[in-house]
Amino acid sequence: MASAQKPAELKKWLNAARGGAVNFGLCLGRRPEDLILLLDKSKSARALATQAKAIGETTKTFFGDLEVDGNRARFRADSDPPGGTIPALRKFFEANKLGFKVEFTTDIADDVRDGVDTGRVRDMDLTPELKAWRKADAAVEAKVRGLMDAKVPVPPKALALWKELRKRAARGEERQSTGRLAQVMKLLDEAAPKPEAPEEKAAPEPKAAPPEAPKKEEKPEAKKEAKRDVAPQPNKDAPMNEAPKEPAPKERAPKKAPPKNKTLALVRQMASRLKGKMTPLQEKYLKAAATHARRGADDKAAALLRAVQKAA
Repeated sequence: MASAQKPAELKKWLNAARGGAVNFGLCLGRRPEDLILLLDKSKSARALATQAKAIGETTKTFFGDLEVDGNRARFRADSDPPGGTIPALRKFFEANKLGFKVEFTTDIADDVRDGVDTGRVRDMDLTPELKAWRKADAAVEAKVRGLMDAKVPVPPKALALWKELRKRAARGEERQSTGRLAQVMKLLDEAAPKPEAPEEKAAPEPKAAPPEAPKKEEKPEAKKEAKRDVAPQPNKDAPMNEAPKEPAPKERAPKKAPPKNKTLALVRQMASRLKGKMTPLQEKYLKAAATHARRGADDKAAALLRAVQKAA
């Protein structure tokens, strides 16, 4: 079972936060001194909060990242913490002699709170660089949500770069981060399914020739007279009692078999090979690959097949 970090280990992580943000997760205790605070750079903040909850005495958790500037430990998150978190953190730092002044900032409100949860210390003006960053970041977020709604895998490289640029922007590097968001959008555009080409219209059939004018029928009396005058002449060369020959039926050309969809065949072959031992993620990717293969999007289907092999 995981244990709480001791003051010496917390000091080590606080000093590491001078060179860049580290993740934190905490769980409030029944007393401020019983608060569980976990710091790490490799583990996610949400995972640290879950771990702190398993150690702590209550279910009140909070997570985000923190940086150290001088003697100030700035805790940052996307939402306001549970009531009493900042006073408890301050008392926890004093009780363990960590030697830092606790501050809190939210990325949503862009304001810094110090000590107790009353009063705003300072307002951060929205500079043109920050406005440009927020606009570009919102466009990336909308693109990611669109891919997820369409059940298209989001490239891990794009997510990792986006996360890193968000951290840099939070440290004040909005202008450089905004410029590099174009790389994230390019990766997301490459992952998006391409629109299908419109079907070619069949050539119009040639117009039928106009019907011939009906011939004038002769009067019945004239027909009878013509039959009387002209007697049928027998064919001397034709054999007797021979039935007239019927025209030979025309041979039909064999129908051409439709071209095989090689990509769809590969999808079915892989599904057959994984039958009975397929994970839900592999099944999801195979269904999406089959759909793209039927639509002719072979590149997208091939990418999903590679994802199935990696997920094995």
